[in-house]
Amino acid sequence: MATVRKEEKIFVIKKESTRGTAEASSASGRALPVLPASEANFIPALLADNKVYGDPQERPAQGGIREGTGTLELEPGADKLGELLNSLFGTVATDQPDAGGAPLVYRHRFTPSSTALHPLYTLFTERGFMFKKHAGTMARQMTFTFPVDGRVTCSSDIMFKSEADGENLTPDFSADLQNLLFSDIKIFVAGTQSSIVRAASFAITNNGVAKRVLSQGRDAVDILAGAFRVTGTFQAYFEDETERAKFLASTTSSFKVVAEGEVLQAAQKATLEIDCPQIKYSAGPIAEQDGILVQDFAFSAHKDATAGYSARATLINKVVSY
Repeated sequence: MATVRKEEKIFVIKKESTRGTAEASSASGRALPVLPASEANFIPALLADNKVYGDPQERPAQGGIREGTGTLELEPGADKLGELLNSLFGTVATDQPDAGGAPLVYRHRFTPSSTALHPLYTLFTERGFMFKKHAGTMARQMTFTFPVDGRVTCSSDIMFKSEADGENLTPDFSADLQNLLFSDIKIFVAGTQSSIVRAASFAITNNGVAKRVLSQGRDAVDILAGAFRVTGTFQAYFEDETERAKFLASTTSSFKVVAEGEVLQAAQKATLEIDCPQIKYSAGPIAEQDGILVQDFAFSAHKDATAGYSARATLINKVVSY
């Protein structure tokens, strides 16, 4: 049996036709080009026997619940996030920004769902000789980082119901969109494009939980979404006190990141956008970066009455639907 290197892992994600029931095959699923640290683990708990037997030696434990969790680390193009975003937010609306001039290009807007029953996916994994599939997979949290000197990154914390034997995977990465870079990013603060923000991040969570019932099984029966929360940070050079004044007064602002990569068709570009129409600052200290004064802002996003959401993620790519 051959030893397996960390780079030889394969992950494929596919929407479940019947929510919570594993797909039979990975065919037509989305192959995810993850970083080597990515992993999905199915872990059993043990219930210790703590009764007193007249001597200090431990007795055998019994099997407790089994829990599926993992983290997928990506440096994505705009075509590798939709399945995870759909399970994270729960709702997607798809249209075409230019159906006549760019008929191959689609726009997908993900917004928070009002139901706990988010779409679930089957995650297929291959680790050399081991082939598994994990039913009821959902992204519980996605953390996006927009750096000043590298690739856009996304870390997705996932949870799932169960593990079963899978199949040999044959992913095709030949048509993947290019990674989104620091040079692709535009930042909008209070509705105006900013020229002083040097880095930004978002942490978006649905606080997912495993639903368990008294039964003969050790696995969860469902994966449910909880409260939807969004926090973020950005660092700006200390050249303007406008946002600091809002921090001190506890008034609202807005924050949006748009990363536009390669041209898809006509004027349409591969795009990842995260928009928070109403934010409040929780921190705004003055600090320094490379000897230059900066402001380090932290914020939370709240539902905006006009927009109807606290955060919306948008993808523009050539994927027809999610």
